[in-house]
Amino acid sequence: MNTKKQNIPAKSDYFFINKNKLVLWISILVGGIILGIAINSYNTQEPVNNSVSEVFSFNTLAIAKQFSCSCGSCGEKELITCTCPTAVETKQYIEASLNKGLSAEDVTKIVKMSYGHYKG
Repeated sequence: MNTKKQNIPAKSDYFFINKNKLVLWISILVGGIILGIAINSYNTQEPVNNSVSEVFSFNTLAIAKQFSCSCGSCGEKELITCTCPTAVETKQYIEASLNKGLSAEDVTKIVKMSYGHYKG
């Protein structure tokens, strides 16, 4: 009878192999959690409204560019890019005034007197 000695790893070697796999899986898990948090925080940021030029006419935006937002809570952003309710209302007012036939100069004067924050 030919008995060969089987090459069975010692329990300490077996644990070491599993320990490396455990460290790998924990690293993958932690990395996934961090990635998920990063994606979630990115997705919950306020969306930027890039469609302003599609909503308002070129003439409205040309007038809005001369003003800062007058709401007082958005840090005086340019009216042309601000999307707060006051900025949208002001741009709607400009658009409606132009649609009524008022000239760009007249609308600019009215907005300057009504809303202020004229940049020039």
